[in-house]
Amino acid sequence: MNRTAGGRAVWAIDAVALAGALALFAAFAPGIVNPAPYGYDEADYMWAANLGFRANYLDSGTMAASGFLRLGLQAARHQITGGGLSAYIRGRNDVLFYRHYHGPLYYNVIHATAPFHDADERGTRGAGLLLQALSCVALYGGVRWLIKGTEGRIAAILFAVLYLFSSAQMEAATVIAPHIVFIFVALAATILAAKWMRTGRWAYWYAAVAASAAATCTLEVGMGLIPALIACCWFQRRECFKGWTPGRLLGFAARSAVVWAGALVVVWPPSLMKLSLLKGCFFMAYLAGGRSAAFGGTAFLNGWRLRLLASPVEWMVVGAGVVISIVMFRRRKAFPVAALPILAFGVTMLLAMLRVSTNMSKYTIIYLAPLELFGCILLGYGLARLRPWLRYGLPGLICAGAIAACAWHFQPIRAAGGNLDPASWRLIEFARQEQLGTSRALVPQDLLPTLHFYFPKATLLGYRDTGEIASLAAGRRLDGALLTEPVLKYSRFAPGRAEAGAR
Repeated sequence: MNRTAGGRAVWAIDAVALAGALALFAAFAPGIVNPAPYGYDEADYMWAANLGFRANYLDSGTMAASGFLRLGLQAARHQITGGGLSAYIRGRNDVLFYRHYHGPLYYNVIHATAPFHDADERGTRGAGLLLQALSCVALYGGVRWLIKGTEGRIAAILFAVLYLFSSAQMEAATVIAPHIVFIFVALAATILAAKWMRTGRWAYWYAAVAASAAATCTLEVGMGLIPALIACCWFQRRECFKGWTPGRLLGFAARSAVVWAGALVVVWPPSLMKLSLLKGCFFMAYLAGGRSAAFGGTAFLNGWRLRLLASPVEWMVVGAGVVISIVMFRRRKAFPVAALPILAFGVTMLLAMLRVSTNMSKYTIIYLAPLELFGCILLGYGLARLRPWLRYGLPGLICAGAIAACAWHFQPIRAAGGNLDPASWRLIEFARQEQLGTSRALVPQDLLPTLHFYFPKATLLGYRDTGEIASLAAGRRLDGALLTEPVLKYSRFAPGRAEAGAR
């Protein structure tokens, strides 16, 4: 067999393996999609997406930076409650607020894909699985483009299966949230940076810089790619920057900054022109410092125990990558350059997300996905030197284990048709019966985004505790208050005596 025919045979085998993984994913994944009403974050995100491309691209309705800062200081000094702040900004129909101050890229993807699926809860969430599958194909091609030969083949197919059948990745894909798009764009940036490190072609470097800006237009933590890219430059200082004068280095840094800012403005013009990116950073800082348990209340060690139990195979692959790295270092073997940007980004994200104690998958994948890819690349280099039955048998066992762990994790959800709470629509049905859609009412703050989405004509004000109802109702023309404890109840206010309805 000649070299060309052999190469075609290898690609045919790769294509069959990838197609098989995608077919299994297509048969399995739809059974986990939740048909329940949109939750707290999801309802706000869907409202933002429904405002359309132009509103999201231009951040329509967003307040000036001075007004944002003034309100933020009032909230930090407790001069305005969280519910009052929410009500004020919702009254402006501030699209940036509904996106929770994230960039617009994900919301425009939702808006663009809406005509291609049933625009109900199951269809919209299921579209995330399609994005996951398409991202998998693109990242598989990216790894094969980056690493040639047996090493690249093992790394690519191993990562593709882990990416598809990671329970964390799959859960994140079936939630209305920008994290699934973010991780794809961010990984694309690291692959481009790795290609630059391997080839020295500056076009790949500037493409990586632009992709990192696009990731920032999805989530603010995309700025974590900046220190990862700087680390790449430091690793390549002898190969790419040898003999450069300080002036030339400064020019390079300036060009890179211009490319980053230019890409940012193209994808999200108000990020700089209306300081929307800065608002997002301030908002995240406010949540981290001003809201108790804003990112979950799980104890640190217990949170990590839950993460390891939820994704055992993925973390074993990460551990294997670390072990192989140590062995390479001790034996003075060349470390694969392709893994460095991915590792730098994964570690940066891990450090950035340490404050997040919740076990929600959409936060976990931000660091787990790049660390998975790092582990797969190291395994590719390590296994390529073994005998054929080990070279392909061990990845086969890892893939089978990942699929089995994913099936076990989702078995209760699949058995329940994707919804573990059959009464999830009871709140919406009850609100319809009580004609909440045309009312001016007080509702629990944690239900406000959901009720606002399903009843857009209602005037709703959130309360955090039933003890607030009387004071919030005083002086306001309200029809009643929705209570959830001890039972679901709509308490109507007597005309002119709003306080009575709270009793």
